[in-house]
Amino acid sequence: MKIGYYQIYHYPRGGTWNYTRHLSRSMARISGEDGIYFLTTRHKARKLRNHFTTQDNIHYNTDLLHPSMLGSVGAPLIRLINQWKWEMISKKMDIIHFTDTVRFPRVKISNFVATIHDLTCFYEWNEMTKAEEAVKLNVPFIVKHSRLICVPSHFVAQELLKYFPDSEGKVWVTYEATHEQFRPTPLNRDLLRKWGLDPKTSYFLYVGDIFYRKNLLRLIEAFATLPRNIQEKFKLVFIAGDGSASQKRKVYEKVRDLSLSERFLHLAGISDSDLVHLYNGAFACVYPSLSEGFGLPILEAMQCGCPVITSNCSSMPEVAGDAAILVDPYNVESIRDGMLQLIEKPDLRQSLTKKGFQRAKEFSWEKTAQETYKGYQAVLRGEVS
Repeated sequence: MKIGYYQIYHYPRGGTWNYTRHLSRSMARISGEDGIYFLTTRHKARKLRNHFTTQDNIHYNTDLLHPSMLGSVGAPLIRLINQWKWEMISKKMDIIHFTDTVRFPRVKISNFVATIHDLTCFYEWNEMTKAEEAVKLNVPFIVKHSRLICVPSHFVAQELLKYFPDSEGKVWVTYEATHEQFRPTPLNRDLLRKWGLDPKTSYFLYVGDIFYRKNLLRLIEAFATLPRNIQEKFKLVFIAGDGSASQKRKVYEKVRDLSLSERFLHLAGISDSDLVHLYNGAFACVYPSLSEGFGLPILEAMQCGCPVITSNCSSMPEVAGDAAILVDPYNVESIRDGMLQLIEKPDLRQSLTKKGFQRAKEFSWEKTAQETYKGYQAVLRGEVS
């Protein structure tokens, strides 16, 4: 089976890139002698090869032109040329998989599969970003023209059917996973000091972006309502990269208004290798999001032996199972009580650590690739469309 992955845009970090990288690596190992093909440009192919230098069974089709190579004036011409190129490429491939819902090119070919990572752009309360505006435009096209839609959880599958009933029959759940580098490691005191943390001070850790749906203002309030004698022994650490400027401002305002400046630390630009140590050093990972397509930090923390507190809604119970404390993300007291439980019950913390290790083992990129491959086979057999 010849499988093509669209990868015009390359980023060294980010959820969509991680998904594409890990899925394609695993898919190359199980796809047979044909292997997989990155559908890209000559320039981007050079960068992609740096990530797959030791991987066999990965090929590169560099026929496509970059959409912005002639600027905005020349964009219509590039789209026209690429549409013709897509028709030629699609005849050479059994399946073409678009993994980036934001930068989906909206080409009309008969054998494409797409991944929709979440549908938060359709929530009325969501603070829309440019990326989510693009997703909101692209999803209806995907629903109408794709042969199969991969989603990372049954929650997203249900949401897709709710917003787009016409998607019934083509939705395929393929759980995601995280990298094996997330694992228990000895406490690295020097690394903690490097990032402004006293190794003797315990901390609650949040990992993710700063958007409204991440529910960080309630998390800050929950930390502020811990008993004073407990709060003074802990810090609240955010490892957050991307985000809304207004939400970042509100986070800092909340920290200041609740007099938490000395107990709060916001870190950015953290490499995955450093993040592993920060998970290992944390007292717990708190992930009280209002909605997630999957929630990778839950698994990352579990693989590192870090107990997890997360939301009792959306996809998070589906990912966490019984290996985390589930809280009501709309209720500050519920989030606080979850934190208190871990502090006051050492046995519970130890139990969740053990359960977390076992739960995380149920997810792997090999399983993701195998389930995705089954979806491809179903398309080729005409069982979904």
